[in-house]
Amino acid sequence: MTEEQKKLIDYLNEIEKVTDLNGCFFINVKDDKVIESTIPFKVPNNILWEIGVLRDTFRQFSNGINHGALNELMIEGDKGYILLYDIPPHLLLLAMGSDEVNLSYVKLAMIDILERIRIKIADMGDEVLKIPGKKFGALGEKAEKIPTQVSLIETDEVQAPVARATEKISPIKQVNSEKISVESSKVETSRPEVIKTEEREAKKEPVPMEHVEKRAVKLEPIEATPRQETAVPQEDIIMKLKNMIKLLEDTAGTEKYETLGKIFDNMKYNLQYLSGNELFKILEELKDTILLNIGTSLALYDISKTAKGLKKIQRPLNSDESIRISKSIENWKQRIIKT
Repeated sequence: MTEEQKKLIDYLNEIEKVTDLNGCFFINVKDDKVIESTIPFKVPNNILWEIGVLRDTFRQFSNGINHGALNELMIEGDKGYILLYDIPPHLLLLAMGSDEVNLSYVKLAMIDILERIRIKIADMGDEVLKIPGKKFGALGEKAEKIPTQVSLIETDEVQAPVARATEKISPIKQVNSEKISVESSKVETSRPEVIKTEEREAKKEPVPMEHVEKRAVKLEPIEATPRQETAVPQEDIIMKLKNMIKLLEDTAGTEKYETLGKIFDNMKYNLQYLSGNELFKILEELKDTILLNIGTSLALYDISKTAKGLKKIQRPLNSDESIRISKSIENWKQRIIKT
C-alpha cells in the first residue's frame, strides 16, 4: 500500500468513526474507478461514469445560477441517504448512511474533515491518478462479511448441520396368548350379599318429624383477601445505575467500554420501572461521565436532547415511549462503543 492509499483509507475510517455513515468510497471520476473503500462493494463502471456526469452537470448548473462551486449532493432513499462530496480536481467522495443518521450532526462533523481532505488531496496533484482501482466481486457474487462500523458483533461461522445419530430399535416380541394360563381356582372374589328389593323396602321405617332437629345455618360472608402487588424497587434500580456510572469513572482501558455496555443494557431492561424525570437525571450523569472518561461523541448530543425531553415526565414511561427510548439506547451503545 502506497503512502497516498494509506492517507485515503485513513480519511474514510475517520469519517465512519466520527459520523454514523457506514460505507465510504473515493472515486476517480476521470477514469471511472473506485480507488479506496471501507466496504468490498463493486460499483459497475457505467454507474461510476453516470455519477461523474451527475457531478459535472450540477457543477455547471451551480455556476450558471451564480451559486458558486458545487460542494455536496444528497440523495434520499426510502431506507437511507447517499451523500456525494466534490474533491477537486479528480476525486469524488461517496458516503452512505441509514435512515437513522442525524444529518445535522453529519454536516457539522464533515465541515472540518472535508476541509482537511481537500487540502491534502490537492497537494497530491496528479499522483492520485496513479492509484489503481479496487478489485471487488459484484454484489451477490461471493458471500463475505462487510467490515462496516455498524457491525459491532462478529457472528460465528455457520457450521454444517450434523446428522443426528439414530438408534435401531429392535421389534417387540409378541407372546402367544394361548400360552398364558390363569388358574381360576386361585382367584377369589368377594361378592356382596344381594338383598332383594322387597326386603329392602320392608326394612325402611318412617322417621317421625318431631325427632328431626331443625337448625338454622348462619352464613357469614367471607372477606376477600386483598391482592398484594409486588412493589417495583425503583430506588434500588436508580442506586444500581448510579453505582455503575461511578464505577465507569474509575475504569480504564477496554474495561470502560464493557462497563458502559452493561450500563446501557441495564437501563434498557429497567425502563418500565423508571419515570421520565428519573431517567433524565441518570442520562445527564452518564453523559458527563462518558465525556470525561471516554471522550466526545456525536451520540452525546442525542443523549442530551433525549434527556431534556424526559425531564418533565413524572410518570413511568408507557409502552411506546419505552420502545422508542430502548432503540435510542441501543443506537448510542453502537455509536460510542466501536471496535
